[in-house]
Amino acid sequence: MENDFLKKIDPDRLFLRESMPKTIFSNIKKVLRELNTNKILVTHVKDALDVACLQISEGIKDSTVQNYQMKLNKPFLLPMKENHCFIIGCMPFEFCKDNISINCYFTEDEEIIHLFCNTVMNDLFVNIYARALLVELGIE
Repeated sequence: MENDFLKKIDPDRLFLRESMPKTIFSNIKKVLRELNTNKILVTHVKDALDVACLQISEGIKDSTVQNYQMKLNKPFLLPMKENHCFIIGCMPFEFCKDNISINCYFTEDEEIIHLFCNTVMNDLFVNIYARALLVELGIE
């Protein structure tokens, strides 16, 4: 799995590397359960590359939406296209019990992002590989 992912990333285009303490992702996990959804929309706040916005919603129009603005330890290393975001699944947040490190890379395909999540579970190092679609935010 690792080789398949590593072949497709552009190593010069790492745009987000962040370590999340378990307190943050346990709050995210709780909201995911409350809203019965498995998706998190991620974007950076305009003119602030050191702030990420994690948006969780029920997934239906006019639904309940929870926004988390999170000050990053390291700013976005590369900006995303203007008015774009990516959607990640909840799997890394579902079973992790410790801090988690998230690395996001642009790929050769401009619309696909590869995510690598690293954590430790019961003294076992765990890598989670995922893909995300870079999408344009709806203009209201």
